[in-house]
Amino acid sequence: MINSTRKQFSLFDFCKKRADKIQVFGKETIDEEGKIIPFVDQAALITHYLQLRDADIKMPYERQAEGILNLWYEFVKSERLHKPKDFEGVADSAIGYQTYLFQDLFAAPFQAPQNPKFKFIDLFAGIGGFRMAFQNLGGECVFSSEWDEQAKKTYYANYGDVPFGDITKESTKNKIPKD
Repeated sequence: MINSTRKQFSLFDFCKKRADKIQVFGKETIDEEGKIIPFVDQAALITHYLQLRDADIKMPYERQAEGILNLWYEFVKSERLHKPKDFEGVADSAIGYQTYLFQDLFAAPFQAPQNPKFKFIDLFAGIGGFRMAFQNLGGECVFSSEWDEQAKKTYYANYGDVPFGDITKESTKNKIPKD
């Protein structure tokens, strides 16, 4: 998963170039129908979880996201039995690795405000025009959904979240925070 010349994981680059060529799976990646959750949908769970883990909301997918994150961590850890020099300051834990491995997640140009005035969801998100307007008014997006794969990539590059898939599916609707 890690390009040895860059020695840094970029989820955006990975989704753009190789998401159809790898699947990390375990019991955490099985959906309600018994199917393996595709990588891009796993990325949606992880990015929403990482962006919102300090927010005051109840994420119905929190345990699943933590489980998938641990699977990814184990995958990366087994790929790198000896830490490269740029891993030396990183704690040997999923939390330490996630901040290191997903630096592009927190480097997206349009981050949520530090102290949001309100929370909103972004359905039929496209590339994020609605989100841009609401963030500029002081809002924090707690859920995004988009079915178009190219729009998802642009949305991720802009906001650091991979939107969940088709909102007409119950499995996607079940990911909307309850509060």
